[in-house]
Amino acid sequence: MFTVASCGILGEEGRSFGTVGTASLDPATKSAVTITGKPSAELQERYRLTIPTGAADSSYGYHREGGGGGELWVSFKIDGEGLGAFLSSLGVSEEDLSPGFVAFTSSDLDLTGWSIDDSHSVKGKMIGTKNDDLKAPGARVTIDYSDPGAVTVYALSVKP
Repeated sequence: MFTVASCGILGEEGRSFGTVGTASLDPATKSAVTITGKPSAELQERYRLTIPTGAADSSYGYHREGGGGGELWVSFKIDGEGLGAFLSSLGVSEEDLSPGFVAFTSSDLDLTGWSIDDSHSVKGKMIGTKNDDLKAPGARVTIDYSDPGAVTVYALSVKP
């Protein structure tokens, strides 16, 4: 395991998208870095994954691809009110989620380091881009309800 005291991620034109926290490098992939804390406000806005107020145990990772695209993934624990706010920011509600559905591919899970059981305690959804905004990121969301007092949200946003 690789750990750093602080971490910064540079975006286009050398702007920092990172935040201070600890980072873990998965020794198996040597490419997926997960940082404890929240991504910067600019990164949350760019990928339309806004972590709500009151979220706990948040972590994230960011992978930038050539041409300006990339992926941002976040996970956090939140109460029911915060979950509603988060899902609303994505244009969906809890009723739109499919029971037992993990919205991530095996490649997504390898990249993020998440291990999510597709049991009865999860719901998920793939959220596409709007036809009028093809440069907007699409998102995949899975909610783990095994702890009803503080559900765990897993979300990955892909920007073309």
